[in-house]
Amino acid sequence: MTLKLISAKIKNFKSLGDVDLNFRDLTILVGANASGKSNCLGALRFLSKLLKDQEFPSLNYMDSILRVGEKQIFYELTIEDDEDNNDKIEY
Repeated sequence: MTLKLISAKIKNFKSLGDVDLNFRDLTILVGANASGKSNCLGALRFLSKLLKDQEFPSLNYMDSILRVGEKQIFYELTIEDDEDNNDKIEY
């Protein structure tokens, strides 16, 4: 079974307050310097590593990626499989 990421909602990762991303076969992030493009990719990379390794990062690292004043990072993903079923995952 092949899975495809359709959309991602990310809250409180570094400079990202509340971001909705929609993906196509080719997705390009465009924006001014310091607008959060790298943090969008970093948030997806962090979640991928967390899910693959299933190892929770240290508190010092968590403090470095949490948006100032927040206590948790929120993800909501929509994933499509080969059978065109859309499932929503919250983490």
